Amino acid sequence: MQQPTAPVPDERVAYLGGGDHLFQRHIDERMVNNAAARSELERIGVRRWCANLRNARSAVVARYGPAYRAALISTMRQVVPDEVLASRMALGWNAGVITIYHNRIRDALDAAAGPLFAEAGSEAITAFSAAARSSPTVERGAADEPFEDWSFERPVAVLNACMLLSDPSVTREQFLTRKAIFDGFHQRKDAR
Repeated sequence: MQQPTAPVPDERVAYLGGGDHLFQRHIDERMVNNAAARSELERIGVRRWCANLRNARSAVVARYGPAYRAALISTMRQVVPDEVLASRMALGWNAGVITIYHNRIRDALDAAAGPLFAEAGSEAITAFSAAARSSPTVERGAADEPFEDWSFERPVAVLNACMLLSDPSVTREQFLTRKAIFDGFHQRKDAR
């Protein structure tokens, strides 16, 4: 006879669901798809734009994080079978058996936490806009440094630039090596 599995602790369920990753990604996507926020990119430069995004996202995640985590845990428990949550193969959001549930978790979480996402997204855009208004205008040409060869027409290019700029401990050489991975996707045609 099979032993009943002990309930998986909420902290483990949240970890398996990627913690705040989906929440942060939702805020980031909302920001890069907002025309007013994107219009500030050329004026304040990619470095300041990404810093303002990080600050706005951090404030929103700090404020709404507990409610988001409760929705994530509830959604995970509804979508993912208990035996999968308890499995040694359930390694985390990007590894193991949980990956087959990604889309179902994301869809159910969007439905369950839609109002939370909307409120948090609006608050992030408001915080970002206030920071952008007080940010100095940079000289034309300096706005995109070190991405002067990239086109920021596609939102994913902005997200990738912000990701690359997120670690201040990276040396210039490490940064350029990491950036080169994305150059083929985001370089302007005239820069190739």
